[in-house]
Amino acid sequence: MKLVQYILISVILYLSTKVLAAEKFDHFEIVDEQKLHSLYGDVSVGLKSANYELANDNALYRSILNELGTTYDSIGQRQAANVLHNQNTTVFGGLNNIGIKYTKDFLDFSIIAGRTVAPDLFSDDKWIVSDEFTIDINASKLLSNLKDQGVVDFSEKQYGAFAGVSFRRTFRSVHFANSYMEGLTLHFDKLFLAFTKFMNKDYLNLGEYEFLQKEDSLSLKAGAIAGAPIYGPIFGSAGVLASYESLSRVDIQSVHEQEKSSENEKLRITMEKVKSASVGVSASISVEFLKLLQMTLLKYDFNYKLEDAQKTYLTFYDQDFEKLKKDSYYSQQVERILKGQKSDLYALRNNVVSLEQRKTEQKESKYSLLFWGGQKEASTQQIEIVKDGVVHRFFKHYYEKIKYKQNIFSRLVAVLVKSLLKLDSIINKDSSDSKKVIVEYSADENLIDAKKDINMKEEETVSIGFSHYFFTANTRGVTKRGHKKTALETLNNYSGVDPLAIKLFERDQLIGPVKINGEYKINRDGLYHLLGFSQAEMKSRYEAMCGGKSKGIFKWFRNLFNNCLHKMNSSSKKFYAEWAYNDFSAGIYTYCDSRTKKYSWFKRSRKRRKCMEEYSKRNVPQNIAEVPLWRLKDIIQTIYLEHKNKTQILSFFGYDNVFYYGNFQAHTSEGQSFISYFNEGRFDGLGVVDNFRRENNLRSPASLD
Repeated sequence: MKLVQYILISVILYLSTKVLAAEKFDHFEIVDEQKLHSLYGDVSVGLKSANYELANDNALYRSILNELGTTYDSIGQRQAANVLHNQNTTVFGGLNNIGIKYTKDFLDFSIIAGRTVAPDLFSDDKWIVSDEFTIDINASKLLSNLKDQGVVDFSEKQYGAFAGVSFRRTFRSVHFANSYMEGLTLHFDKLFLAFTKFMNKDYLNLGEYEFLQKEDSLSLKAGAIAGAPIYGPIFGSAGVLASYESLSRVDIQSVHEQEKSSENEKLRITMEKVKSASVGVSASISVEFLKLLQMTLLKYDFNYKLEDAQKTYLTFYDQDFEKLKKDSYYSQQVERILKGQKSDLYALRNNVVSLEQRKTEQKESKYSLLFWGGQKEASTQQIEIVKDGVVHRFFKHYYEKIKYKQNIFSRLVAVLVKSLLKLDSIINKDSSDSKKVIVEYSADENLIDAKKDINMKEEETVSIGFSHYFFTANTRGVTKRGHKKTALETLNNYSGVDPLAIKLFERDQLIGPVKINGEYKINRDGLYHLLGFSQAEMKSRYEAMCGGKSKGIFKWFRNLFNNCLHKMNSSSKKFYAEWAYNDFSAGIYTYCDSRTKKYSWFKRSRKRRKCMEEYSKRNVPQNIAEVPLWRLKDIIQTIYLEHKNKTQILSFFGYDNVFYYGNFQAHTSEGQSFISYFNEGRFDGLGVVDNFRRENNLRSPASLD
């Protein structure tokens, strides 16, 4: 009997694949349907011993389990050990946000796993662990691999239509630990095998306050850099940048005793599938890519149409858990919801709640903000990328300056959200102005914390990024004039927005809420340009930026309260001194100390210092192969945080070496959404990490999100 069932199931699966494959595609052609089925249709082949049941599941998860099922813990421990080594195993007070990140390429897709650990502000003895596991499937890469294997065929023009199109599935998990060490080093299955938590009823094992989330998104607005219209997103065919649009999301929340909205409540599940805004050619390409995913990597676990729109909100109680644990029709409907598929809601009628009730529950849950926002980048982040069995290590450092006016929202929760999440709009502010500096580099250790030099003669090893985000909730009325004035100054001085959009905003034809996003990306030539300045040339530039007074007998007094000038003076002197000399050794100190004993105590220290500098001076004072990165970081950070307009940034790094892009979001006076995109300069990648992944075909298109 079992043999007959197996044969019937095999026939059904084969016929379903034939039906799908027989469908007509406008942008490529399936030339070998049988081989396509053999590559992605046999769910029993290739699974190594990993103690996970994957019957009737897709090839994508099997590939990940084959690679990570028995090694994920050792990978996580290696990552954690590196972080602990760089942190000297001690985390001092304050809202620390420590992170690790791991990237690996597979044949048809790539993964990114990231973890951050931070103190729980609601508890004295708990730490919040936020895990994020992302799967990126690049349409161009998948099609190329299928063509190489003789499964599909397409013309160069057809292939170009998929440039920049990418599918992204992100699993997020929020859980808790008793210490920083425990949070960083334990339960790596919740990070690397996050997808298994939606299988085999593992979601029933969530601890109190813990969250799970699965979100699917698609880059529909992909394309080149130039030619962005005032009302539209970036478009074209180069496929360098992309804006991701959410397709569906499933949230699972374990309810704590203190937050139950009704007696015996235990679990909340939310499924939202949204209708795509994509139209025309973009929609056609997206439909074909999603259809291809259903036939290949995401078979048995994906069903989406661009015109779909569905929202389901469920609450489960103590008495429901026994039914959920059994393989019943009732539990099968829940499994369908976890996969984003339609279910029999009549069977779940006693568990359905309203949207209004779910919103109230989320608002009253003190940790739910963690779930909404996704994972924010850690202030210091270590990234590992595995290519051909070789581990490539990168580091990212973030420095942020925020100014905001806040009204009645809790400051404690605001700090929590800002520390852990990419979420900003949930915090109830009148206005905010945020500037961020990003330094990323390739190295085996954290050079900034270790205060070591970096060799910039090698291939691209360092890149710099600047980010500027401005928000104001309201721009009309007497009390909001200041907000509008600041927004206009930001548009005129920091953005490349079309002058027509600025004029519409001045005339109140565009009104708040207003968001202005700007990103600078500076390539290696930009850093060479900065390092090419002598100390005197650097001084003349930062005096111009800071508005320093260079003439008159009272020059020193007039500059006395110029904070910008003092910061640039300090960081510049320290950088050039560090760059010109080797580290002072104990031997040189002893030698110079003996030589200067004849001087009085008052002169001895100065003479000894001069002697040590003389014998420690480098043969090549400004050697690109020995750049003190931790001092260079201070100069770069001060330049960006103190600059008054984008022209000053270009003067330091060179007009041809800076790529600048962003958008201006507002509303028309009739209440319709408005967005204008802008970009300037020559695009040369989005940083060391992004370029490495792109050049090695490891990534999806760079995201504008």
